[in-house]
Amino acid sequence: MENMQNVTAALDALGVKTCLACGKAGAKSLCTGCRSVSFCGAACQREAWRGHKRACRRVQRERARVLDAIAPTAPDAPAAARSAAVASA
Repeated sequence: MENMQNVTAALDALGVKTCLACGKAGAKSLCTGCRSVSFCGAACQREAWRGHKRACRRVQRERARVLDAIAPTAPDAPAAARSAAVASA
């Protein structure tokens, strides 16, 4: 198993997508949750879900935290437009 992880890491470094479940090169489907790992298809994704679930949710939480930090919530746009219209009148 460790040898397969080394091969997968080397292929990823070269830009070749490998399936998380079976290790085959040329995986086309991304995990729809974290979009950070690839799979051959739905069968491989189901097979790998038990082991990937915790990492997937961690990546999703981290991505949301980073996005919240760099894109603060904008004020309500319609209210801001009304304020601008009243100020110009």
